[in-house]
Amino acid sequence: MLSLDEWLARLSRLPLMDHPGDVWRYDLSMTVLGALIMRVTDQPLGDVMATRIFDPLGMKDRGFTVPADKLDRFPPCYRPNREAGTADIWDPAGPSSFWASEPEFPGGHGGLVSTADDYLSFARMMMNSGKGPSGRQVLSEASVHAMMSDKVPVEVKARSPFSPGFWDNRGWG
Repeated sequence: MLSLDEWLARLSRLPLMDHPGDVWRYDLSMTVLGALIMRVTDQPLGDVMATRIFDPLGMKDRGFTVPADKLDRFPPCYRPNREAGTADIWDPAGPSSFWASEPEFPGGHGGLVSTADDYLSFARMMMNSGKGPSGRQVLSEASVHAMMSDKVPVEVKARSPFSPGFWDNRGWG
């Protein structure tokens, strides 16, 4: 298992896949951002997110793992199998689930799991310009606007590794 410092050190030795701004790639920059947040705050990312976002929104059922006593509520996750015309299990339910154990280190790129009610609390905050249920400003209006505004230029979308049509009705804040 790699520590955050070991992961960052290995990443720093890799060459760039593309020149910055030429191609949009999901994931890595958000992982680095999560690492930066942990460094600046000297706290685990989950603790920072709980204190600054989840707790003010009343999100009680979220995290980078599903506690063992709640795994019975966690269903399998499916993905389409276009060749067979079926849905295959991508992540099984129960103790074999990806979310049943701690990740090597929680990343800003994703990996959070939550309930529909908690996600609704987050979505309401976004729709309310960053204000939580008590009226407290959880995220700045500028942050919410940036998160909801497409940042990927058309010419970069054209070179995207995603399937044709992916960007027709999507953007990325």
